[in-house]
Amino acid sequence: MPLERGAKYEDPLDAILKKEKVGEVAGGGTQMSDQDKDGKRTIEWIGIDVDLTDFKRGLPILKSGLIKLGVPEGTILEYTRDGKDHSEKVKER
Repeated sequence: MPLERGAKYEDPLDAILKKEKVGEVAGGGTQMSDQDKDGKRTIEWIGIDVDLTDFKRGLPILKSGLIKLGVPEGTILEYTRDGKDHSEKVKER
């Protein structure tokens, strides 16, 4: 849920990025599933918007911070750099 997402990922990641002076968390979102037959919904994915002010230093710090915070295997970073879209896994198996 959004509050849990903030407490688990956004707030600590923001602190890491600010401490290292490479950027900050700018926001985020949660995509929930449709209700199942029991009326329950699950999280399909979450997104965290990050603004890096020092991309070269910040990208490795962002990745290691996400790993430290326990992101699931298969987590993908999607970003735009020099007008081109990029996508890469945070960690490999």
